[in-house]
Amino acid sequence: MSAGVIQIPFSAFKLIDLGQSVSLGLYQELYNDHSEPVGLIAVIQALGLIKPSDEAIDRFNQKWTRESVRWKLQETGIEVVTGKSSTSAEMAKTGSGEAALMVLSLLIEMMGTDTVTKIVRIIVETTPGNLVQIKPRRAQIKNVVAAVGSQTTCVSWQQEISDVQEIVFEQPVIWTPHGSHAPIPHDSFDMPIECIAAFYQALCTVTRFPENYRCVLQTGSSLTTPYALVHAICGLRTCVVIDGEVVYGNPAPGAWQVRLEKVHNQQATKVKIGRDLEDVQDLLVIEEGGPLRANRVSISGIGKATTIGQGLGLNEADDVASLAIAIAVSTLSKWKREVRDDNRDDDSEAISSELSEAETPSNLTQTADKQTETLQVPIKVRLTGEEIALWWGCSSAVAARLLEVSETAAEKQDRQASWTELKYSKQTIGKIAEFEGLEIEEQLSRRSKINHALSRMDYARLVRMLTAQLLLICFLCVKGASRNNIRVRCGIAPQNSILGKAIKCMDDPEPLGQSDILYSWYYWIKGHNPKDFENGYGADILTADGHLIYRNLLLDLSLGPESCEMVGVEPGHLEFVDYRPSLVRGQDHGYMVTAAPYYQKLLQGPSKLRSEDKTGRIEIAWQADEMEGMLDLSMEMQSKKASSFIIGSVYQLAKRSWMLVYGDRSLGCNHDEERVGALATGEAIQITTPGHERALRDTNTPSNWTAVRLYSSYDNNNGQIACLLSTSEDSRGMVRREACLRCCVTAAQKLGLDFVID
Repeated sequence: MSAGVIQIPFSAFKLIDLGQSVSLGLYQELYNDHSEPVGLIAVIQALGLIKPSDEAIDRFNQKWTRESVRWKLQETGIEVVTGKSSTSAEMAKTGSGEAALMVLSLLIEMMGTDTVTKIVRIIVETTPGNLVQIKPRRAQIKNVVAAVGSQTTCVSWQQEISDVQEIVFEQPVIWTPHGSHAPIPHDSFDMPIECIAAFYQALCTVTRFPENYRCVLQTGSSLTTPYALVHAICGLRTCVVIDGEVVYGNPAPGAWQVRLEKVHNQQATKVKIGRDLEDVQDLLVIEEGGPLRANRVSISGIGKATTIGQGLGLNEADDVASLAIAIAVSTLSKWKREVRDDNRDDDSEAISSELSEAETPSNLTQTADKQTETLQVPIKVRLTGEEIALWWGCSSAVAARLLEVSETAAEKQDRQASWTELKYSKQTIGKIAEFEGLEIEEQLSRRSKINHALSRMDYARLVRMLTAQLLLICFLCVKGASRNNIRVRCGIAPQNSILGKAIKCMDDPEPLGQSDILYSWYYWIKGHNPKDFENGYGADILTADGHLIYRNLLLDLSLGPESCEMVGVEPGHLEFVDYRPSLVRGQDHGYMVTAAPYYQKLLQGPSKLRSEDKTGRIEIAWQADEMEGMLDLSMEMQSKKASSFIIGSVYQLAKRSWMLVYGDRSLGCNHDEERVGALATGEAIQITTPGHERALRDTNTPSNWTAVRLYSSYDNNNGQIACLLSTSEDSRGMVRREACLRCCVTAAQKLGLDFVID
């Protein structure tokens, strides 16, 4: 036994003998499903010993049934499920399974699947063998917890958690100082996982024998998790005492069934269970710190929760919010994207968020200084009042005011300033000066009690975090009704994601890679970046803590810049036949084009240049195959005018789309979109349709002249996609948007592009 741990096993479990057994029929039914039969049975037996209140069961089932939805992605055989599915539905068939499902859903909401897996494993291992006959492996428990997490993400416990936090005077810790000399407040930590497991086992006994047993918890850590279990699941009579003062319930003997006591700065956590307090039957004492709290919070209003919700004053919150908006607007206006997908797998734990006062935009990253031959084009996403309203949780009028105030904040800033050189309002500067004028001991004391920004470095980190939040939301494309259902890990600083690290204060952001947004959203929800995938494959869909994160191209295959630069996030998980994937991927290169172009023509000047659709109808069929524990998604494009077809992937389409120059008003075209242009004498352009690019090389062209290829697919979205996938991977081109065709061809010739897609 490790030092600092005193443990006396709970003998109260000898009173619980439900005679649980597993029939062969049930085992075969679970085994035929794709869930973990051994792990599922053990989890039900161990966690199902608790007895929830009838009101808690009714509330859970109402929310779960109401929010459970299924729909299929076009012709892929992939079903999207936002609620009940195989594992959770099987658990809900019995009372003990239903109890286990509720407990797992609540704990995952508050702590994450990784921490909950450890807690469940401790509970399973320490539950007597007569109650849990089969002890599963860690991987089996992990799979069950992950499945429950994905299938109950539509159930929000935010109201229950908020009620508990209000009673115990705690708030979700969305941001904490990370200075090497800054102690983190005790409220930022949950109890050690051994104590959470022991407390849960004690609750099992108390709920089954409420007239005979009592439980006492004494800790210096957060009371949110233990009280949430009592309040939202059990419905027991509870007394809460903080630093000797009763804040909830009746402390009289016999008036309570669970007593929660918190003493600030107390190092040890004690869990006691007995018939009465004087005659403690069992005791567990642990003097180790627990994990940092990481409950999920909605992205709706997360900016306000990060500032005002952590105790920052209203004026200071408005100050940093307007500054974050100003930096986000500046960043988006200067951001460029390139054909790049490094599949980076930096783990969040290895990323340092420390900012040196010497940092400037020129040395925050070295990548941007490297010149590549890849064509870089400006991104099209911009910050609007809609994103600000979602981020700040305010009305459109307030969002418009913040956007207007941000213009004044931007004018005060030096474009080459580092994060620590940002200029704030006089009131904020006064608060910073007051804190930095204190002695070191007084600063440390204040930090241990306060969770909001205090020093200039704190404010720099806070502004950078708020800016990263805004940028992530800007790239989000999701149905309005789902936005309130998206919840992110409040303990995960988004500036440590791939996209967040590319922010370089007011100027010169690092170029954006085509998977940076996808991976950054995964990081914010899951808590770490995706692991490295097999060489030659790219991700189309990632699943994280019950959320789907996918390229918007999956649902919108147009070549519009907005769809190419955005991702979608939806609550739910994926099912394919009897398989639940955590990753859907597509091949990285080598798509197949089976025939020569249906139509080819060398147009030489002088002649008219008109927009036409020579490509015709293109149908898209999908195929999904399970391969080595992952799901491969491919699409086949069939031409109705020709016998040719193209086989590729969404990932390849995203990669090709990412490098396109867009023929819009930024080219300087003031003409009507339908204007008929003309080729001058000596000019030539190759008009073609989808097909082998090599078949075009035999076309006669004027000597010493390389004609720009014009793919004819006007107003044909699927045809434009087929045209794009007909081009070689090393070629560069433009897709026409609002500019006239003549201006697009002229711009392509000046930029040295190979093709234009009409």
